[in-house]
Amino acid sequence: MPGTFVAEIHAGPVLVPLLVGVVVAWLLALGHRRDLTWGRALTVLVATAYAVGVLAVTFFPWQVPFGATDVAVGGAPGGGVALRSLLNVVPLITLDPQSFALNVVMTLPLGALLPLLVRVRSVPGVALIGLGVSATIEIGQGVGDVLLGMSRTVDVNDLIANVTGTVLGLLALRALVALAGSTPAPLALPGSAVAGERGDRPAQTGYGWLVDDPEPEADRPLGATRTVGSRSSGSSLVGASTATTPAASSAVPKTRSPSSAYRSR
Repeated sequence: MPGTFVAEIHAGPVLVPLLVGVVVAWLLALGHRRDLTWGRALTVLVATAYAVGVLAVTFFPWQVPFGATDVAVGGAPGGGVALRSLLNVVPLITLDPQSFALNVVMTLPLGALLPLLVRVRSVPGVALIGLGVSATIEIGQGVGDVLLGMSRTVDVNDLIANVTGTVLGLLALRALVALAGSTPAPLALPGSAVAGERGDRPAQTGYGWLVDDPEPEADRPLGATRTVGSRSSGSSLVGASTATTPAASSAVPKTRSPSSAYRSR
């Protein structure tokens, strides 16, 4: 009959295959690049399981199909759940302490995992990513309310809680590393903020507030050239050398072009 939910889709059948597929593809990509280690495999598994868990908590179950009266914009009599009752844009006034705390706890792992996955390790950078992830979840829930009958609340307080949890997760990782006296580099993926030095791939350093920038030209020693892999950016010829001192310059034999040699006759 109209307005009656016909089927309820739970997280397991949708997200378990997604979890397996992402983990396998990620590990195969690391193995293809010869970057796969047990520590990185653990990071991939934890990060993927965490992402799938967040999706399960925030987007499931789905209830389809549902009638047009299940979610009503105006909330007229007999109109089901009013869409405006699922939206809160006023911060802190209608704050639910339990929901706020749960949202903080939910994003603690995000802040701890980010430096192991991407090139960000500062508080502003982690907060910005946390805000983006939280906004994506809230927008997705709003769309799901209309299309899938999720009846989730789009709440600005959730944004505040999620950003807070992300920053606290980063600070907790820093405190844990300081107490342990060791670096989490063995767990970090290549190119992440705390990835250790490996061959011609140096550890990430720099002064960027969002991502780690390369060493500025002004801080580079005089006469030094930046190298990429086994080649120098100062020359396009493998094995070619460039004189960097007056003494070395005087030792290089000077050659004359054919045109100048012809004019000197």
